Amino acid sequence: MKKPTLQIDEDLEFQQKEWVWQRIGIGVMFLFVLAAAPHGAGAQEIAGSVLSETEYPPHLSIPRHVHDQVGYFCLTLQGGYSEYSRQQNRELGPASLLYHSPGEAHSDKFSSQETRLFCIWVSRERLRAVRDCTTAPDNSAQFTHGSALQLAFRMYKEFHSLDELSPLVIEGLTLELLAETFRDARRDSQPIDPPWIRRVRDLLHVRFNESFLIPEIAESVGVHPVHLSRVFRRH
Repeated sequence: MKKPTLQIDEDLEFQQKEWVWQRIGIGVMFLFVLAAAPHGAGAQEIAGSVLSETEYPPHLSIPRHVHDQVGYFCLTLQGGYSEYSRQQNRELGPASLLYHSPGEAHSDKFSSQETRLFCIWVSRERLRAVRDCTTAPDNSAQFTHGSALQLAFRMYKEFHSLDELSPLVIEGLTLELLAETFRDARRDSQPIDPPWIRRVRDLLHVRFNESFLIPEIAESVGVHPVHLSRVFRRH
């Protein structure tokens, strides 16, 4: 008898996972991560988050799905995959980190190599506590360098050398990782100065001891005086 395809099995798993998680919480999310691991990867609930290492076979397709109650990070350790969402498509290779906020629908297609992922599943309650301090991103974020990627690798190392202090270490690293992710999203959302703003600054810096009228500055950088007055104050 022909074995059912992995895609059908994965589709059912994700539907069941979301149904259970919406009703119970992070304790059952731990069981769900174990069930979703195609090749017996390990998962542990530590300090209010679930950490899992999972291997995916080549060419596996995971249909469109949503994680409503959790945000999570995926660190690619080996292989790679493509992710498709309404916002954008991403290519993720080794040593790349992806963050997903709760409720972002996406599908995945794994590469021709076996892929190994380290995932950090963060409960909505933990995310809500962090949001009380700052604005959290609504979409995914990808990192191929920087502090967030380094923190994820530190967490992976701790995951493989657990002791009685690991919950404290992992809780601290999780908060740092969230902070770096949200800080990066805030930087990306800030407007970039128009080129003429930089020219105005350079002009004022070089000729700081001279007196200027706004129309003169506006003419020198090629914008209207009213526009210069309104925009320059915001920068």
